[in-house]
Amino acid sequence: MLQLFRAAYRGYNNSYRGLSRPCWQRIGFTFTESIVETLIFFLTLYFVHDLHLRIDQAGLVMSAYGVGTAIGGFVGGKLSDKFTPGRISIIGLLFMSVGFFILGELHKTWQLMLCLALTGIAVYSFVTANTVRIIDFCKDHSTQQKAISINYAASNLGIGISATVIGFVADYSYHYLFYAASVILIAAAIVMFLLERNKSTTFTHKSSTSAISNKIVHKKTWLGFVILICLFLGGLIIAQLSSTYPVYIRATFPQYATQGVGLLFAINAIIIIIFQAPLSHIFHKINKVLMVGVGSFLMGFGMFLLNESFAYIVAVIACLFYTLGEMSFYSTAQLVCYQQGMAGRKGHSMGLFRSTYATCLIIGPAVGGWLYHHYSGHAVWTVAGAIGLVCLLICLIAKQYYKPSSR
Repeated sequence: MLQLFRAAYRGYNNSYRGLSRPCWQRIGFTFTESIVETLIFFLTLYFVHDLHLRIDQAGLVMSAYGVGTAIGGFVGGKLSDKFTPGRISIIGLLFMSVGFFILGELHKTWQLMLCLALTGIAVYSFVTANTVRIIDFCKDHSTQQKAISINYAASNLGIGISATVIGFVADYSYHYLFYAASVILIAAAIVMFLLERNKSTTFTHKSSTSAISNKIVHKKTWLGFVILICLFLGGLIIAQLSSTYPVYIRATFPQYATQGVGLLFAINAIIIIIFQAPLSHIFHKINKVLMVGVGSFLMGFGMFLLNESFAYIVAVIACLFYTLGEMSFYSTAQLVCYQQGMAGRKGHSMGLFRSTYATCLIIGPAVGGWLYHHYSGHAVWTVAGAIGLVCLLICLIAKQYYKPSSR
C-alpha cells in the first residue's frame, strides 16, 4: 500500500515538473492578477448597496466590463504580435491599476461604465499577452499543455483565496479593496518590468512561414475556426454559472439556501486546483481536438443531469461531470488555438480565443435567462446537453486534421 501511495505521489509531483523558471514566474503573475480580478465579481453588490444604483443600472455597468474584455482580448493579441507580449502585459497591469484606483471615486453610471470598459480591455489584454508569454517559454508541445493547465489552476486558486478575503473586508469598505488592488498591480508591473529586462530568461518560438504550404496554412486556419466555434458554444454552457445555474439550484433546494450554491462552486474550484495539472499530464498524448469535444460533452451532460436533480447529491454528481469537462475543455481549446496560429501571429490567435470567450459570456446569460423565464430551467439544461453533443460530433469529425505542432 505504501508503494502505491509513493507511486501516486511521484506521478502527481511529475505533473508539475518540467517548466522553466521564467514560465513559473509568469504563472505567478496570473495568480496575482486573478486575486485582484476577483473584485469584479463583487462589484454588483458595491453598486447596489454602497452607490444605491438600481439593479438594472448595475447590470448595465457590468455589461460595459464584458464588452471591454471582448475588445481587450483581440487588442491584446494584436499588440503582442506587433510589440512583445511582455510589454503588453506590463501596460495591462498598469491600466488595471489606474482603473481600480479611480473606481472608488466614481458615482455616475456613465463614469462607471467607461471606467469598467477600459478596465475590461486592460484585464483581457494582460491575460492574453501573459498567456502567450507563458507558452513562449515552453520548449515543446507537452510542456505547453502543462503550462496552460497549471496557469488555469493558478487562476482558480487566486480567485478562491481572494473571494474569501473580499467577503470579509468588503463589509468594512470597498475603497480599501480598490486601493489595495491598485498597489498590488503596480508592484506586479514593476517586478515584471525588471524580469523582462533580463534578456537571458527570454525564450520565444521563431520559425519561418515561407516553407509552409498554403494547404497547411488553410488547414490550420480551418481547424482554428472549428475550435473557436466549439469555444463559443461551450462558453454558452459556462456562462450559465453566473446566471441561471445559481438561481435554479437555490430554487430547487431551498432548504440549503445560498450555502448550497456556494458549496457547488467550492467543489468546482477545489477539483480544478488539485487535479487540473495531473489530469493534463495523464492525458497529454490524447488528440487535443477530441479532448475539446469530450470536455464540451461532459460540461453539457453535467448540466443536463440537473433535469433529474430530485436530491442535492444529484446536483453534486452533475457538478463533478461538469468540472471534469471544464478541465478538459478550456485549457485544451486554448492550447489548440495557440498552436494553429502561424509564426508571428500567435498573439492574434490567443486574442481571438479570449474575445470569443468574452463574447459568449455576454450573450450566454441573456440567452439562458430568456429560456429560463419563458420556458423553464429544464429547457436550459436540455439545450446545454444538446450543445455538448453537437461539439463532440464536430470534434470527432475535425480531430483527424490536428497535428501536435506548435509551429
